[in-house]
Amino acid sequence: MEQGSKPGRWKRALAALALGFVLVEVGWRVYLFQVASPERQGKFARLDQMPASAFRFRPHPHLVYALNERFVSADGKNRHNAHGTRGPDFAVPKPAGTTRIVCIGGSTTYETGVHDDRETYPAVMGELLRTRHGRANVEVVNAGVPGYTSFESLILVALRALEWEPDVVLYYDNTNDVHPRLVEPAVFTSDDAGYRKPWDDDVRWWDHSLVVRWLGVQTGFSPRNALVDRATRAENAALDPSNALAQNPPRWFRRNLEEMAALCAARGTKLVLASWAWCPTKGDFAGEELYQRAFRENNAVLAEVARSQSLPWFDFEPAMSKDPALWSDGAHVNERGAALKADLFARFVAERVLSHATK
Repeated sequence: MEQGSKPGRWKRALAALALGFVLVEVGWRVYLFQVASPERQGKFARLDQMPASAFRFRPHPHLVYALNERFVSADGKNRHNAHGTRGPDFAVPKPAGTTRIVCIGGSTTYETGVHDDRETYPAVMGELLRTRHGRANVEVVNAGVPGYTSFESLILVALRALEWEPDVVLYYDNTNDVHPRLVEPAVFTSDDAGYRKPWDDDVRWWDHSLVVRWLGVQTGFSPRNALVDRATRAENAALDPSNALAQNPPRWFRRNLEEMAALCAARGTKLVLASWAWCPTKGDFAGEELYQRAFRENNAVLAEVARSQSLPWFDFEPAMSKDPALWSDGAHVNERGAALKADLFARFVAERVLSHATK
């Protein structure tokens, strides 16, 4: 009788474990979708379970990913428009008499350190140009996309931005072209295939359980809803970053900038380049000597391309304050920093660009 009861005890134990797992799964789902903050939901939920307006990005066949046109923050202060850019929509074809400036780059153009669309540097620059610099017909589009390198920005210009009929394309970026150089030299290629990968949108079978997915995100066997996991090849990261930086010069960065200039010139649009600023005292990667060396190298390339292509050049880096109170981290400004950044760019654009680059 005692021996015959063991299978029964095992079945009851397994049933209890299964019931416990189901209760935990249900409880976690209720918490994640009814109680948790959007940030926590975005970290642990599967992309296919999130509302269409909740995720900032979507896959793109040529750009790997693009801004999700339906994204809107919970408070409505950060939203994307029908053209897939940050901020209010704009008309295409461009209205007669409008001078349109399209700002491109990565997160330091999108301004991830600034929550309200109206306080990003492109938005404030446009307002200053209209109210302080007498350019009432100026419209500024914030087409920055977090994580974009010059590879993606070049494609963005070719396939999308020039279709918006800009008079000026203002490129502000640098740091995102450091990361593609920090790969093993054998995979440092002209198409960036050693760093970038197709958007990973697969659902692992174990991720159908959100409890298991939570564990997977914590331990690394489930992809996070982050660009570094979805669109980059972590397996190619250089074992010796300093050697990789020396072996992988910014040749493709230079080529991409020159191609942007040629594309813009062919459409009668002026490309404007600027050096990139950072704050070295925020305790992150921007304070590391390796990255600062790369920042200086990329800024030198920007200056050289501007000179060789006869492009307007704004040496922004020495003009921008390094006061940590203006920065949310070593690369991104906060609202106060964006206001100063916008003022500096507005002055330069008003004095050195608009009088020579309107159609």
